[in-house]
Amino acid sequence: MNVKFKLILAASLFSELLSAQRQMEYLKRGIVAIPADSGVFVSWRLLGSEAQNTHFDLYRTENNQTKKLNEKPLSNETNFLDKTADKAKNYTYFVKSNTQDQSVDTDSAKYTANQKPYFSIPLKTPIGYTPNDASVADLDGDGEYEIILHQTGRSKDNSQKGETVPPIIQAYKIDGKLLWEINLGKNIREGAHYTQFLVYDLDQDGKAEIVMKTADGSKDGKGKIIGDFTKNYVNENGMILSGAEYLTVFDGQTGAEINTVNYQVPRFAGSLTPTDEQMTETWGDAKGNRLDRFLGAVAYLDGKTPSVIMSRGYYTRTAIAAWDYKDKKLSLRWLFDTESSEENKKFRGQGNHNLTIADVDNDGKDEIVFGAMTIDDDGKVLNSTG
Repeated sequence: MNVKFKLILAASLFSELLSAQRQMEYLKRGIVAIPADSGVFVSWRLLGSEAQNTHFDLYRTENNQTKKLNEKPLSNETNFLDKTADKAKNYTYFVKSNTQDQSVDTDSAKYTANQKPYFSIPLKTPIGYTPNDASVADLDGDGEYEIILHQTGRSKDNSQKGETVPPIIQAYKIDGKLLWEINLGKNIREGAHYTQFLVYDLDQDGKAEIVMKTADGSKDGKGKIIGDFTKNYVNENGMILSGAEYLTVFDGQTGAEINTVNYQVPRFAGSLTPTDEQMTETWGDAKGNRLDRFLGAVAYLDGKTPSVIMSRGYYTRTAIAAWDYKDKKLSLRWLFDTESSEENKKFRGQGNHNLTIADVDNDGKDEIVFGAMTIDDDGKVLNSTG
């Protein structure tokens, strides 16, 4: 029994050691203060790189006079209800911790007299568009989150005919300042299954990048056109079933294109204009309902650095590509494709409308849980229930 306990403990410590090797984004406390029924509610973050027993002291400043609010160090919570606050006054709140990196404690939260219990962020939404999916990341390296927002106009499901408007991606500061706007152009169809945008600090320089599928005519945040702007691949049914397809990394701070590669996998190998027969043979239909279903995620495939995961298809053929980003370049780490071998064909049609990233075998490296199958960190099937 004692030997068994020691083995379990050793395995647990080894797992924690592997997880601790992962590089993480630099963030500050993100402290906020809002009115509550019986005072001012203050909240801040415990960073993923900090010990669970990190403790805090909370301070309030009024008219250049600073007061510590807690009698004992706060070690089991990252929030505090300031019952002594007058909600009709102005305050500044900040925390100090016992963490090694004191720079994360340099931000503060301003409470304004009689403010609302939420923060309203003004947007510059284009006419005919509405705010849709969003993500957050530190785009400029200041330790604070910015918002990356997908603005959608006229959209269609993959099963529906009809033209759409170009997808638009915007970046905002928390105060509503627009940093940039990317227009994916007429050759990217608007709809829930088409544009999966990833926001992550891929090269670990303190500033997140943006990764998404692009096409001829996509325009970056600086106004630069990707590919050939004159090309129009929209067919008579409003579908886009031909033409070049790209994967692009954008600078998170400026929206500028950094690197563009061919999207893996294409609709049909060896042709930008596949026939209906070729698409049906490969994907099960020639309407784009199966071939234009995309998913994306970020995974630590080596246990240390992030990789980009982009997939295509899940009802019949499934292709999952893993990309590494280094020296401002994307490189293909591996490609899992159900059509690449007779063995892999057994795993057709096992996906669904999402994927999940997790270290399921406890080796410190991430796997991709793709519906009924799990892809190991090396791009091979780990297991399947399909």
